[in-house]
This record gives sequence, C-alpha cells and structure tokens, in this order.
Amino acid sequence: MCIALEPSYNELVAKINQWDHEYYVLDNPSVSDAIRSAFRKLLEIEAAYPELITPESPSQRIGAKPIDEFRK
Repeated sequence: MCIALEPSYNELVAKINQWDHEYYVLDNPSVSDAIRSAFRKLLEIEAAYPELITPESPSQRIGAKPIDEFRK
C-alpha cells in the first residue's frame, strides 16, 4: 500500500460519499459534473492500488436509498 496516496484516496471517497448523500438522500446536490470526474479519479486510483478498495468505497455500491418523496 502506498501510504502517501492513502489520505488523498480517503478524502476522495469522503467527498463522493457526501455528494451521493446530498443527491440521493437530501435531493439537494451541491455539485454537478465534479462528482463524475472525482469518480473517474477514484476508479483510476483503485485500478492502480486495488488493496485500497473497501466495501465502503463508492465504486462498490449502486446508488443509495432514495428519499421517501420519490414515487415508485
């Protein structure tokens, strides 16, 4: 594991998780295209350092639970 890379990776995961929460749970996104470029960067890092991947990584899940106001 590359120790110098880990804080940047963890910060990226935290940002993506926050943006996902704002979008899927709060229905109030604070970013637009930034999340897509951040997610691509996350995938690049995980491809280079697969040992960093955890179940909590945004790359390992599909969306989030939608807010109750979304109708089926």
